[in-house]
Amino acid sequence: MLSKNNIISYLIIISTFVLILTNISLADELGDKMNSLVDELKSNNGAVRLNAIKQLSEINNKRVVSYLCNALQHKDKNVRQIACKGLGNLRHYKAVPYLLKVIKVDREIFVKKSAVLALGDIGSVDAVKPLKELLRHKNIYLRKYIIEALLKLGVNEIEIKKITSGKSKKSKKS
Repeated sequence: MLSKNNIISYLIIISTFVLILTNISLADELGDKMNSLVDELKSNNGAVRLNAIKQLSEINNKRVVSYLCNALQHKDKNVRQIACKGLGNLRHYKAVPYLLKVIKVDREIFVKKSAVLALGDIGSVDAVKPLKELLRHKNIYLRKYIIEALLKLGVNEIEIKKITSGKSKKSKKS
């Protein structure tokens, strides 16, 4: 006859085994969903692509961060913008170099804005210097969001004012 301790041990082992199988099943489902959403990124339908990016942005997973980083190079500016927002929501440091590239090379102001805000949300000090450099951008709309991100990153208002007043002095000379 089994002792009470043996029965408890067997129940713990069985429960652990069931939990492992459940996690494997959930991981498989998540993997299938991610693969499906990644396939949807290739769709010719813009709404399908945007929906895929939005759904991927809700999955906190390292693979998703990679997919969203790749989406930052997509030809569709809306996909790039939503990918920036998603990366900001996920707050993963792996995205920082990709977002820094966006603020340097993307021509769309609203995509740059989303990348700037994502950098502020992620909170990486690696973004401070490039954001300070971008603070001299001619677009006042973008500068407003750069200031917001810099404040989130711990840059004080006095330092920001020095940079922005330097811009106005330079523009007066021009």
